[in-house]
Amino acid sequence: MSDINPAPAPAPAPAPAPPEPLPLHMDERFKKVVADKNALAAQIETLQSELVKRDERIASLEPAANALTQALEQEKAGRLAAETRFGRFTSAASHGITDPDLVEFAESKWAKLPDDGRPAFGDWLGALKAKPEEAPTPLRLAWSVETVAKPATPAPPTPNAGVVGVATGGEFKAGDIAKMTPEQYVAWKKANGLR
Repeated sequence: MSDINPAPAPAPAPAPAPPEPLPLHMDERFKKVVADKNALAAQIETLQSELVKRDERIASLEPAANALTQALEQEKAGRLAAETRFGRFTSAASHGITDPDLVEFAESKWAKLPDDGRPAFGDWLGALKAKPEEAPTPLRLAWSVETVAKPATPAPPTPNAGVVGVATGGEFKAGDIAKMTPEQYVAWKKANGLR
Protein backbone atom coordinates (compact mmCIF):
# COMPACT_ATOMS: atom_id res chain seq x y z
CA MET A 1 0.00 0.00 0.00
CA SER A 2 1.04 3.49 -0.41
CA ASP A 3 2.07 5.85 2.21
CA ILE A 4 -0.58 8.13 3.35
CA ASN A 5 1.70 10.77 4.52
CA PRO A 6 3.94 11.80 1.69
CA ALA A 7 7.34 13.27 2.38
CA PRO A 8 7.38 16.99 2.74
CA ALA A 9 8.54 18.90 -0.35
CA PRO A 10 11.93 20.51 -0.05
CA ALA A 11 11.93 24.11 0.88
CA PRO A 12 12.69 26.50 -1.99
CA ALA A 13 16.27 27.78 -2.06
CA PRO A 14 16.63 31.26 -0.81
CA ALA A 15 17.12 33.83 -3.56
CA PRO A 16 20.74 34.93 -3.94
CA ALA A 17 21.50 38.19 -2.41
CA PRO A 18 22.11 40.98 -4.91
CA PRO A 19 25.80 41.74 -5.33
CA GLU A 20 27.02 44.46 -3.22
CA PRO A 21 28.02 47.50 -5.24
CA LEU A 22 31.74 47.88 -5.69
CA PRO A 23 33.36 50.54 -3.67
CA LEU A 24 33.93 53.71 -5.65
CA HIS A 25 37.67 53.24 -6.12
CA MET A 26 37.14 49.62 -7.26
CA ASP A 27 34.47 50.70 -9.73
CA GLU A 28 36.83 53.21 -11.34
CA ARG A 29 39.58 50.59 -11.50
CA PHE A 30 37.20 48.10 -13.15
CA LYS A 31 36.16 50.70 -15.76
CA LYS A 32 39.83 51.50 -16.52
CA VAL A 33 40.67 47.80 -16.99
CA VAL A 34 37.71 47.36 -19.34
CA ALA A 35 38.69 50.51 -21.30
CA ASP A 36 42.30 49.29 -21.58
CA LYS A 37 41.07 45.87 -22.75
CA ASN A 38 38.87 47.50 -25.40
CA ALA A 39 41.75 49.74 -26.56
CA LEU A 40 44.08 46.74 -26.85
CA ALA A 41 41.43 44.78 -28.76
CA ALA A 42 41.08 47.70 -31.21
CA GLN A 43 44.88 47.92 -31.57
CA ILE A 44 45.10 44.17 -32.25
CA GLU A 45 42.40 44.49 -34.89
CA THR A 46 44.25 47.41 -36.56
CA LEU A 47 47.55 45.51 -36.54
CA GLN A 48 45.90 42.41 -37.99
CA SER A 49 44.41 44.44 -40.86
CA GLU A 50 47.80 46.07 -41.50
CA LEU A 51 49.40 42.63 -41.50
CA VAL A 52 46.89 41.39 -44.07
CA LYS A 53 47.60 44.46 -46.25
CA ARG A 54 51.36 43.92 -45.91
CA ASP A 55 51.00 40.26 -46.88
CA GLU A 56 48.99 41.30 -49.95
CA ARG A 57 51.70 43.84 -50.93
CA ILE A 58 54.42 41.22 -50.48
CA ALA A 59 52.45 38.77 -52.59
CA SER A 60 52.06 41.40 -55.32
CA LEU A 61 55.82 42.14 -55.26
CA GLU A 62 56.91 38.50 -55.47
CA PRO A 63 56.55 38.22 -59.27
CA ALA A 64 58.66 41.36 -59.76
CA ALA A 65 61.26 40.10 -57.28
CA ASN A 66 61.36 36.74 -59.04
CA ALA A 67 61.77 38.45 -62.41
CA LEU A 68 64.62 40.60 -61.04
CA THR A 69 66.29 37.54 -59.53
CA GLN A 70 66.07 35.71 -62.86
CA ALA A 71 67.44 38.74 -64.72
CA LEU A 72 70.31 38.98 -62.25
CA GLU A 73 71.10 35.28 -62.65
CA GLN A 74 71.03 35.64 -66.44
CA GLU A 75 73.32 38.67 -66.21
CA LYS A 76 75.76 36.76 -64.00
CA ALA A 77 75.72 33.80 -66.38
CA GLY A 78 76.27 36.11 -69.38
CA ARG A 79 79.12 37.92 -67.63
CA LEU A 80 80.74 34.62 -66.67
CA ALA A 81 80.40 33.35 -70.25
CA ALA A 82 81.92 36.58 -71.61
CA GLU A 83 84.81 36.42 -69.14
CA THR A 84 85.43 32.78 -70.04
CA ARG A 85 85.30 33.57 -73.76
CA PHE A 86 87.65 36.54 -73.33
CA GLY A 87 90.06 34.37 -71.33
CA ARG A 88 90.09 31.78 -74.11
CA PHE A 89 90.59 34.46 -76.75
CA THR A 90 93.57 35.92 -74.88
CA SER A 91 94.98 32.39 -74.48
CA ALA A 92 94.58 31.82 -78.21
CA ALA A 93 96.15 35.20 -78.98
CA SER A 94 99.14 34.35 -76.82
CA HIS A 95 99.61 31.28 -79.05
CA GLY A 96 99.37 33.30 -82.26
CA ILE A 97 95.68 32.79 -83.09
CA THR A 98 93.79 36.07 -83.26
CA ASP A 99 91.20 35.42 -85.95
CA PRO A 100 87.82 35.05 -84.16
CA ASP A 101 86.77 32.24 -86.53
CA LEU A 102 89.92 30.29 -85.74
CA VAL A 103 89.46 30.87 -82.02
CA GLU A 104 85.89 29.57 -82.29
CA PHE A 105 87.14 26.58 -84.29
CA ALA A 106 89.79 25.85 -81.65
CA GLU A 107 87.20 26.16 -78.88
CA SER A 108 84.89 23.70 -80.61
CA LYS A 109 87.74 21.18 -81.04
CA TRP A 110 88.80 21.65 -77.42
CA ALA A 111 85.18 21.27 -76.17
CA LYS A 112 84.93 17.87 -77.90
CA LEU A 113 87.75 16.49 -75.74
CA PRO A 114 86.55 14.22 -72.90
CA ASP A 115 85.82 16.10 -69.69
CA ASP A 116 88.04 13.79 -67.69
CA GLY A 117 91.60 14.96 -68.06
CA ARG A 118 90.79 17.81 -70.47
CA PRO A 119 93.63 20.34 -70.20
CA ALA A 120 93.04 24.05 -69.93
CA PHE A 121 92.37 25.70 -73.28
CA GLY A 122 95.68 27.60 -73.35
CA ASP A 123 97.66 24.52 -72.32
CA TRP A 124 95.97 22.47 -75.06
CA LEU A 125 96.81 25.09 -77.70
CA GLY A 126 100.39 25.31 -76.45
CA ALA A 127 100.78 21.53 -76.75
CA LEU A 128 99.38 21.61 -80.30
CA LYS A 129 101.64 24.48 -81.27
CA ALA A 130 104.64 22.56 -79.94
CA LYS A 131 103.62 19.57 -82.13
CA PRO A 132 101.88 21.17 -85.12
CA GLU A 133 101.65 17.84 -86.94
CA GLU A 134 98.95 16.84 -84.39
CA ALA A 135 97.03 20.10 -84.77
CA PRO A 136 93.91 20.43 -86.91
CA THR A 137 94.66 21.82 -90.38
CA PRO A 138 93.25 25.36 -89.84
CA LEU A 139 95.41 25.84 -86.75
CA ARG A 140 98.46 24.37 -88.47
CA LEU A 141 97.96 26.79 -91.38
CA ALA A 142 97.59 29.74 -89.02
CA TRP A 143 100.84 28.85 -87.31
CA SER A 144 102.65 28.29 -90.59
CA VAL A 145 101.56 31.72 -91.87
CA GLU A 146 102.85 33.21 -88.64
CA THR A 147 106.30 31.74 -89.19
CA VAL A 148 106.64 32.94 -92.79
CA ALA A 149 109.20 35.71 -92.89
CA LYS A 150 107.50 39.04 -93.02
CA PRO A 151 109.05 41.68 -95.26
CA ALA A 152 111.33 43.99 -93.40
CA THR A 153 109.76 47.35 -92.86
CA PRO A 154 112.06 50.25 -93.59
CA ALA A 155 113.02 52.44 -90.69
CA PRO A 156 110.87 55.55 -90.48
CA PRO A 157 112.58 58.70 -91.69
CA THR A 158 114.08 60.96 -89.10
CA PRO A 159 111.80 63.91 -88.46
CA ASN A 160 114.59 66.47 -88.91
CA ALA A 161 115.95 65.11 -92.19
CA GLY A 162 116.35 67.94 -94.74
CA VAL A 163 115.79 70.73 -92.25
CA VAL A 164 118.08 73.66 -92.80
CA GLY A 165 119.56 75.09 -89.65
CA VAL A 166 118.74 78.64 -88.64
CA ALA A 167 121.60 81.08 -88.21
CA THR A 168 121.66 82.27 -84.67
CA GLY A 169 124.13 85.06 -84.94
CA GLY A 170 126.38 83.62 -82.32
CA GLU A 171 125.94 81.29 -79.47
CA PHE A 172 122.30 80.87 -78.53
CA LYS A 173 121.01 79.12 -75.43
CA ALA A 174 117.52 77.98 -74.63
CA GLY A 175 115.70 80.66 -72.73
CA ASP A 176 117.60 83.56 -74.29
CA ILE A 177 114.53 84.74 -76.21
CA ALA A 178 112.48 84.76 -73.04
CA LYS A 179 114.97 87.17 -71.46
CA MET A 180 114.88 89.64 -74.39
CA THR A 181 112.87 92.81 -74.47
CA PRO A 182 110.59 93.24 -77.48
CA GLU A 183 113.10 95.63 -79.08
CA GLN A 184 115.97 93.15 -78.58
CA TYR A 185 113.86 90.35 -80.09
CA VAL A 186 113.08 92.41 -83.22
CA ALA A 187 116.78 93.24 -83.58
CA TRP A 188 117.73 89.58 -83.15
CA LYS A 189 115.20 88.49 -85.82
CA LYS A 190 116.62 91.06 -88.28
CA ALA A 191 120.20 89.96 -87.56
CA ASN A 192 119.30 86.31 -88.24
CA GLY A 193 117.27 87.00 -91.38
CA LEU A 194 113.95 86.05 -89.81
CA ARG A 195 110.74 87.88 -90.39
